[in-house]
Amino acid sequence: RPDVPVTLEDCADDAAAAVRALGIESVITIGYSMGGPISMFFAQRHADLVNGMVLQATALEWSGTRKEKNRMRFIGPMSHLVGRPRVLRWFMKRTLPRGHETRRYMSWIIAENRRNDPWMIAEAGKAIARFDARGFAPTLNVPASYVLTLRDTLVLPHKQHALASAVKAQIVELDGDHMAPIVMPREFAAATRQAVNLVVAAIQQR
Repeated sequence: RPDVPVTLEDCADDAAAAVRALGIESVITIGYSMGGPISMFFAQRHADLVNGMVLQATALEWSGTRKEKNRMRFIGPMSHLVGRPRVLRWFMKRTLPRGHETRRYMSWIIAENRRNDPWMIAEAGKAIARFDARGFAPTLNVPASYVLTLRDTLVLPHKQHALASAVKAQIVELDGDHMAPIVMPREFAAATRQAVNLVVAAIQQR
């Protein structure tokens, strides 16, 4: 891994490079949480590739208040702690009720998480903390939709609404929190499909 700071702009550029290498002419980006800022940078920096955006459980900015700044400061260290196999297994058992369909993937999820570099996770947290799209999000002139997690305590619903409004996104509500993709995968998948269909319909009407 490169010994350089993580930037969301680099993530967006890497995604665009992959799209071009595959010979794909245009895409609808889908960005959940940290993927939202990356999708927005993708649309800003590589507008020729982006036909539309689906944003999910994400925000215009992540450090608008002192409380948010303090919370973001601890994301890296906390990710390192939660990423330990014993802690992650305890967290997942606490989050997923006995018999939940995602439990069968628990060992795989823990193994994949162990492949992460703690320093890179901390750097990614810093990159999210620095992100602020209030100046450019309204200029992203592509059809957009938004999957809004109604019970989210990490990205509060009012912050999600602010981003959806800034990019004029059609909203699909999901009655879940930030762990919705893991806790309620079928409902999350259905909401994502609905959001994609909204963007496709908007593109066809242009």
